[in-house]
Amino acid sequence: VVVTSRDLAAAEQIAELFQTPFYHLCPSPDVAGIEACAALKNAYAMGMAFAQGLHEKRGGPGVQTDLVFDGQGDFRHGECP
Repeated sequence: VVVTSRDLAAAEQIAELFQTPFYHLCPSPDVAGIEACAALKNAYAMGMAFAQGLHEKRGGPGVQTDLVFDGQGDFRHGECP
């Protein structure tokens, strides 16, 4: 999960506050970039649903796994510290 703010120190404080061993938060000052990625994620999800519906209608196997692995690199914003 990405916590974004123009003030990186504030994003880091929020990330530290809510982070657990199983819930990882990445602070980022790139507000516009994170918003763009969120919008692309929604378009990608709609494309996956459309492709899945086409394959089900034709009686073929699911394609979600292929689409997820092909698209993962498109969403890589950077590594969490």
